[in-house]
Amino acid sequence: MSAVAMVGWSRLPWRVTVRRRPDRRAGPVSGAPQVAMEPALTGDMLAAQRAHEVGLVNKTTEDGCALTEALALAGRIAANGPLATVASKRIVLDHEQWPKEERFSRQRAITDPVFASEDAREGIRAFAEKRRPHWQSR
Repeated sequence: MSAVAMVGWSRLPWRVTVRRRPDRRAGPVSGAPQVAMEPALTGDMLAAQRAHEVGLVNKTTEDGCALTEALALAGRIAANGPLATVASKRIVLDHEQWPKEERFSRQRAITDPVFASEDAREGIRAFAEKRRPHWQSR
């Protein structure tokens, strides 16, 4: 997000899925729900720098560079194995809802199939052959 940009939400169309446990906050506004609530309810704008400070956006950029930075990030994500990317995202989004004593086993249940996949073998071959992998999502 450009450092000079403003973040704003229209009130009703702003849809956020937040999974909650009574003792935890999770979801896109977990770091600063009270800060996110103000523009959500008022329609007021929030400065990009403030959104960054409270964790509502990951990064700010120089003016005019947001699209370039976003495309670079998308490229880095897309270069990774799709099975591993989906598994990583699932673990990051879901792990806080798992009972602590089950977190390791639940993570293994998600990652073991990835490590046993054709894509995992392709990643190892590509590394050994010093080439980019050709992911098949299998």
